[in-house]
Amino acid sequence: MRSEENVAFITGSGAIENAWSPIIKILEDIPLNICDADSVNCYLTRIIYLLRFYSVAKLPNSKIELKEILQDFKKLKEAICAALIFAEKIGMIKPRQEIENILKKFIFSKTIKSVFITTNWDLVLDNYINKIGQSKSPSQNSSSIIVHHIHGSVESSNSLYLPSEIINEPYRSEEDNQEMGYKHAATIRILQQCDKTIIYGLSLDPLDAELSQILASGWGTGKTREIIVINPDYKKVCQRVRLLITPEHNININGIYPSNLNKKFKYL
Repeated sequence: MRSEENVAFITGSGAIENAWSPIIKILEDIPLNICDADSVNCYLTRIIYLLRFYSVAKLPNSKIELKEILQDFKKLKEAICAALIFAEKIGMIKPRQEIENILKKFIFSKTIKSVFITTNWDLVLDNYINKIGQSKSPSQNSSSIIVHHIHGSVESSNSLYLPSEIINEPYRSEEDNQEMGYKHAATIRILQQCDKTIIYGLSLDPLDAELSQILASGWGTGKTREIIVINPDYKKVCQRVRLLITPEHNININGIYPSNLNKKFKYL
């Protein structure tokens, strides 16, 4: 009898159609020509920089500037949550077509015990996985399938983790920093228990060093034997995965095109 395999399924915004469109829409009034995901990330990253700067700067107006930016920051996160919730409701954002086949092939099986991790704020995948998971997976019981949101979710605007943020930020409370740290430590422990990791819709952006370190810690000290990257540009992502793994860990890295799940390419 085949033994049960523990699989981590990690997703990012690439798993969602029009993932950034709701956020682009709420930033349209800003006269900065925000028109795509890269410009959104540039804008949000600058806000994080300013928060850090005024948190430690010794300028006469630092505290006033910090207070004003924090107020705007809070409103922005609330607006992002509202926009994403509404966008899912009207069908603007939804799972990509291939995800059902990916889940059927790699996740929902009698011999697989799965755990779901995402960097997304929205609940599109949570709802979709629960919709099809209960009927497709003999290994799932009647309880809800949990998706771990390591960068926060729309269920709590305060929990949103914006681009370039890290666990310890000077503008957050100690309690909030500890909560962020707990989520990331929990992710590392999850990965340490998994035999395989499947990455879908996540590019491992070079600027997100903290996410890379979380994955490296989980893979490097656990029992992972294979990492599968499902991505049209899997070679680029596989290369970034390779940078996180030392040779002695003996982990196979394979790439798959979303349009052809039956053909696996070994990455050297």
